[in-house]
Amino acid sequence: MCRKLSGAPVLVWGVVKAPYFRLVKGTPTEYASSENGIRGFCPTCGSQLFYRNKVSDDIEINLGTLDNPELVEPKVHVFTDNQLSWFQLSDSLPRYQDNVIPDPEYRSGNSQ
Repeated sequence: MCRKLSGAPVLVWGVVKAPYFRLVKGTPTEYASSENGIRGFCPTCGSQLFYRNKVSDDIEINLGTLDNPELVEPKVHVFTDNQLSWFQLSDSLPRYQDNVIPDPEYRSGNSQ
């Protein structure tokens, strides 16, 4: 779904728990994209800003929409079973076929 939503071969997310997330400017338009998820969009340009998982209380932030995305360092790659054959990643980060990451620190918002 991320590839179709973004129109790009990958989409880079940062995950935090909802209590640690705040918008510093503007009010997003929200859309309930599923029973468990709400997506926030910029009401001016339509860019997807975040996905809020109502079950886990995670907020997945589209890092490309941040003012300084370079400040957030990737930790893992997920959904690699859906990776396009012509798109190759050259880093040594851990890869997971789906969105289940064994180390809970990666999903807790506590990893540095």
